Order: sequence, then C-alpha cells, then structure tokens
Amino acid sequence: MVTHFVLHPYSVLHFRALQRVTGLSSRSLQQELARLVELGMLRREREGRKVYFRADAGHPRWQVFRQMVREFADPAEVLGIALAEVPGIEGAFIYGSFAPGTDIHPESDIDVFVLGSALEEPETRLALSGEALEAAGLLGREVNVTRYTPQKLADRQARSARFIRSVMEGEKVWLVGDEAVLRPSID
Repeated sequence: MVTHFVLHPYSVLHFRALQRVTGLSSRSLQQELARLVELGMLRREREGRKVYFRADAGHPRWQVFRQMVREFADPAEVLGIALAEVPGIEGAFIYGSFAPGTDIHPESDIDVFVLGSALEEPETRLALSGEALEAAGLLGREVNVTRYTPQKLADRQARSARFIRSVMEGEKVWLVGDEAVLRPSID
C-alpha cells in the first residue's frame, strides 16, 4: 500500500479499491490505514457512505518512504503497481538484464514488454508513458517500454523478427498477466 501511495501520491481510493490494489485482507488493510491516518500520512475522507483515502503528499515521511522504495523495493513490484493503473494492458513483463538469471548493474535500465489491444489509443499510450516515467523516477533507473498489440506481435512472430524471437524465448518477470496472454500470438 505504501508503494502505491509513493507511486501515486495524488490518488484517492476507497477501501475496496485499496484492497484490490494491495491484496491485503480487510483486517490487515484497516490496521495499516489506521496507522497511516494516525501518523498524518493519509487523510480519511467521507463522501456519503463511502470512505476514501488520500496521501498527504506534503507529509515529510513520504519522502523517507520514497527513498526506501528507491533503495529496497523490487522493481517488478513497483512496475506492477504502476502498470495496474493503465487500462487495456493484457500482459506485461520485464525482459533483458532485469530478468532472472542475468547480471544486474547499478546503471542497468529496465526493459518492459507490454501487450494490449488498446495500446494504439492515444489516452492509453499517454497513461502508459506517464506510469513508466513515474516508476523510473521512483526507481532511479530508466524504464524502456516496448508496446505491441496482439496483431502486431503475431505479425512480427510470423515474420520471425529476431528481436521478438529473442524476447519471447528469453527470461521474463511477469508484471501483468502470465505466459497465457502470449499464446494467441504464438499459435
């Protein structure tokens, strides 16, 4: 949950949305929210019967958390949270130097492959770029996004494009979806 609010400091979410984003049980989420509200890091706002939570972006502890996320968070977790905000993504994974079994250097960038039918839509492209930029700033690393629609991917696979073959055969760290989203394109 902290990573979500560090990545999206101006988001306003109700309890159920936070539960979906974090995967926490109701009880655990209630306890965490109560702590963060008590510390003044989150604001609790009621609108009718719904209760919303928003970060107090000016609270000094958020900067400390931001630094901790930069130093210690798993880039896959941060990118997964960021990409969850983009509509129309059917699958996304890290490939290249950040994939398992490869050597990661402090200056290594993060290569992300994104698959989705709506990725040619201007608003989806803008949302994807914004989330990638936000994650890059938080992680202190460049994030390179390669985006394909299923049709474009199938076309490149049919032509045995070297880059696509290399990415599809290489190691992957899944952020959204799993290997199954590639099957319609592979077949």
